[in-house]
Amino acid sequence: MMKTSDFRPVRMIKNIAPLTLFFTMVACEPGDGGAAEAEAKAKAPTTPTAVAETTASIQPAVVETTPQVGPTKISKDALPERRKTLPAAPTGLTTAPTTASKAPATRPGINDVTAPLDITFDPPKLALGIMQPGVPKTGIVKMTNNGDVPIQIKKAVASCGCTTPNWPKTPIAPGETADIEITLKPSTKQGVKLSKRVTLQMVSGAPQVLTVEGEVGLFVSMEPSFLDAGKQTEADQQSVTLLAVDKIPFTVISAEPAVLAGVGGEKQLSHDLTIDWEAWETGGRRPSVKLVTDHPNAPELAVTVRRSIVRQKPMPPTPGAQPARPMGGRLVNSARAGDVDAVKLAIASGEAIDQASSGGMSSLHWAAKEGNMEILALLLDASADPNLPNKAGKTSVAMAAESGQLGALELLVEKGGDINHVDQIGGTPLLWAVALSENPATARYLVDAGAMVNVVDKSGMTPLIWAASIGQPEAVAILVDNGAEVDAVEIHVKESAMMRAARIGKAGNLRILLDADADMELKNMMGQTAAVIAAAQGRLEKVKMLGEAGADLSVRDVRGWTVLDHARARTDGERAAVIEYLEAAVPDEVRNAKPVVGG
Repeated sequence: MMKTSDFRPVRMIKNIAPLTLFFTMVACEPGDGGAAEAEAKAKAPTTPTAVAETTASIQPAVVETTPQVGPTKISKDALPERRKTLPAAPTGLTTAPTTASKAPATRPGINDVTAPLDITFDPPKLALGIMQPGVPKTGIVKMTNNGDVPIQIKKAVASCGCTTPNWPKTPIAPGETADIEITLKPSTKQGVKLSKRVTLQMVSGAPQVLTVEGEVGLFVSMEPSFLDAGKQTEADQQSVTLLAVDKIPFTVISAEPAVLAGVGGEKQLSHDLTIDWEAWETGGRRPSVKLVTDHPNAPELAVTVRRSIVRQKPMPPTPGAQPARPMGGRLVNSARAGDVDAVKLAIASGEAIDQASSGGMSSLHWAAKEGNMEILALLLDASADPNLPNKAGKTSVAMAAESGQLGALELLVEKGGDINHVDQIGGTPLLWAVALSENPATARYLVDAGAMVNVVDKSGMTPLIWAASIGQPEAVAILVDNGAEVDAVEIHVKESAMMRAARIGKAGNLRILLDADADMELKNMMGQTAAVIAAAQGRLEKVKMLGEAGADLSVRDVRGWTVLDHARARTDGERAAVIEYLEAAVPDEVRNAKPVVGG
């Protein structure tokens, strides 16, 4: 359609309106010029050349005014004029980013793990030579600081648990030399080469790596090399033959667990040991049988037993299995959770009061274990049996005794609980109280009530031997004061309460037995006294205790090892301290004897 003059006013309005709005907004902007400033802006040239020519005259006015707001656009070319000018870089430097500028600055006291250190090690590689199976051997590496600043080892990390390093904890000055002691304990496997690493993490400087090597000799061969439990009926899986390769006669002193016949007897070049597969099955199907011998180079051996996933013959029934009882339901679960209201509801609904969980634990067992007196009273009032055994043969009385729940124990005994009930392994409430309870009041109560103090379990362990091993000194004192036999020995390794206290018990247990005149010179099957055992495994405190009490420190066990030999075979943190004490305490004949271990 042809445009006519009627459209001209409309077109003019459309063209003029935006321009008018623009001028109005500019005039409203804050500034010192007001309308005059707006007029000046309107007359400003718009071509690039004109803008360049007038920038110098306009820029000061812009800098002095408050930054503009609104739709006005600022040319990018004008932005650098508003920025703060950076000073010129010094000669030889650049402001460009570099790799070095991104690296963190090294500050004093911060470890620079890349800094080389001028150190020498003698020998560069520690060779321990031929080693005995299961017997630790120790070597020394001398570390010399050839630099001009002190160095210090922060930590020494071994590549496996069989390697124990002992390093100087203080700085090593320039020119000084320090000893690093490394002990390697091989397994009982013979005929293998060992190579281990010890990494020295330095306080400042690159880590240092030491290598220690050794070879376990083949002194006693074993045929077959392992037994296969999945082939128990086959002829070649009925025995193991040990042969002295080095032609030194020896005796097999003990086997743990006791599933091998032929242990003991005279020294011979070979021994045939027959396995009792039924005893192995009922004894827990252990993956290995540990052998102790008097062979000078093979004191410990191990017979590996390969266990099959599917047994070729069924497990024998559990000795003394209890008749079937209703399996645990709401009552057992409620008692275990300590939910009194739920227990009341379960009893009211007629649930069997002596029902048990899959482990044979009844609601009364759980209440006794936790010492929940309210639930105990509810169950006993509902005729729960305090002498009902679980699958291990333990009653609620035993559970309360070993858990230290004196109130529960008193209530159960009051309701007819048997304080001398014997469980599946021959244990009694008193035996478990002195072994496991941290509350000596339960043991005191049972003794005062007439519990048997010298009962013997199926391992030949008395309450005193248990207490000396893992119990509290208060429990040991209660037993000693009430007629416990202090020199009784268990049947497997022939160890007394004092020997167990020297090996793993608390120092207070050993002190009480010494004060009770227990025999310090009794020997176990290895010919070891309490002093020998303490030197091998006990804390320094216990070694000193026995030495000061007059224990014989010249004794040798059946392998000919002295207390010093056993101390040198240690790999724990107290090894050096025990050796130092014994070297000063032993008679000259022991101190000057050729070391059997560690040298």
